[in-house]
Amino acid sequence: MSLDFSWHLELARDVAAHYASRSGVAFIILGGSAARGETDAWSDLDILVYWDAPDPAWLETPPLEQAGARRFTWRVTFPDEVWLEQYLIGAQKIDVAHCSLAWWEQIVAEVVDQADPTDWKQGTVGGFLDSVALHGAAGHERWRRRIAHHPDALARHMVESHLFFYPPWVIENQGLARGDLFAFHDVMMEAIRNLLAVWAGLSRVYFAKEKLKRPGRAAERMAVRPRDAGARIDALFTLPRERVPAALGALITETLDLVDVHRPDVDTARARRVFAMTLDPCTGRPAFGRPS
Repeated sequence: MSLDFSWHLELARDVAAHYASRSGVAFIILGGSAARGETDAWSDLDILVYWDAPDPAWLETPPLEQAGARRFTWRVTFPDEVWLEQYLIGAQKIDVAHCSLAWWEQIVAEVVDQADPTDWKQGTVGGFLDSVALHGAAGHERWRRRIAHHPDALARHMVESHLFFYPPWVIENQGLARGDLFAFHDVMMEAIRNLLAVWAGLSRVYFAKEKLKRPGRAAERMAVRPRDAGARIDALFTLPRERVPAALGALITETLDLVDVHRPDVDTARARRVFAMTLDPCTGRPAFGRPS
């Protein structure tokens, strides 16, 4: 029987209320899996408080402890711009980040206006699109509308910069045949991250590949992707290992075809040459002459 975690949103609103009345707070959001309705018993609640004028002195004294929470982390992540609190309320972990609107404006401008592809910045901006307003809904909606304009230069960069896939013999022979399962999974994971980044570029979705979770679900959020991409990505982790290279190779080939269709301004020739490269095992010294 599946458990009901709809109380996560109610708890998040109760937490936000402890900050909402504070002078200088512009709006508060709930992000992450709770905002998407994907939580389970191990999910954190990710709450972000946006300030016109942050009050770090007030934050020094844990604001939620009066309500029965226990703060176990309090640190500055960007000097004078971003602060992080982490609490336990019973067994529920709550992360409350605080940032200045000036810092947020800078990050949005860099990603949306300047097409900055930095991974964590894309994750920060993309996460806002999935968020739920806990306080200040009008301000939240204004920022959502601005972020919704995904720049073409960023979309193209995401496709071009992730068009690299090792040929199948790397995962088959240098990984699986040797029994080097670390190399096998490392190459597989790099390919999955690059596939998702390319689909994100084709779909104009902000994407942070270094914080990737639930890759199958992430794939299904992309409008441009191979057929059944989410299920096929998830299957790579459960298929017999000897079947993974062919399954992964099919996703790669279909993705290169999608790039040709949806981004004809991006040349896939080099990526295809690398992926098609063959290599025979070397069992003896090859002929190679010394200089005369």
